[in-house]
Amino acid sequence: MNRQSLGTIEVTGLPAAIEAADVAVKAADVTLLGTELTDGAGMVSVKVLGEVSAVKAAMDAARVAAARVSRVVSVSIIARPDEQLDDMARSPDTVGFAADPAANATGDAASTLRMALYAGPPAQAEPAEAPAEPVAPVESVAPVEPVAPAAKPPARPRRPPTPRKNP
Repeated sequence: MNRQSLGTIEVTGLPAAIEAADVAVKAADVTLLGTELTDGAGMVSVKVLGEVSAVKAAMDAARVAAARVSRVVSVSIIARPDEQLDDMARSPDTVGFAADPAANATGDAASTLRMALYAGPPAQAEPAEAPAEPVAPVESVAPVEPVAPAAKPPARPRRPPTPRKNP
């Protein structure tokens, strides 16, 4: 059976990770596997599953979008990863995995990921009912303007070189 590809993008900061995840799932037909805090320096990894071409398109779009928010540390695309990588891709620290736990008879993370890799994207849920009462509109928020980098201090004048004595 044809396995799906795994794409990861590691960025600095949660806002960049949310932006990368949002753009990735909107840019191509991929499923968001989840996010993971990778170390204490504020790096977050976003993981997606899908066909090879869809994962490539999603990661390219995510890289551009996340770079506008923060720093992109790395991007990885693994076409049809080996089963031995399932435990690494779906670690206990991954947040947001959307597989159905009831369908997983053993309950361990590796077999749940294996199901997702082989089965493809989860079925779409039924649309929610419309609220009984009208919802008040949310006030729009003005976009945040980027902060200009601080000006560099003026360069100090250089002293002329000291003449060397000939031996």
